[in-house]
Amino acid sequence: MSQDDLAYGVPMDRAALGMVENGKTAPTVLTLLKLAFALGCEVAELIPTVNEVSSHLRREVPRD
Repeated sequence: MSQDDLAYGVPMDRAALGMVENGKTAPTVLTLLKLAFALGCEVAELIPTVNEVSSHLRREVPRD
């Protein structure tokens, strides 16, 4: 499915969909539901697990 097809199926502006896809903006719960419906999947399949993102979540806290 192309990005244009997905944007049409949601419906959502293709540029806005690209921003979600590239992590530049966070989708609303309603947008996640629409995306899952258009893709024929569950919302959970669109969201990474904690284990998948744990290395990105670990940040060193600066010490004075």
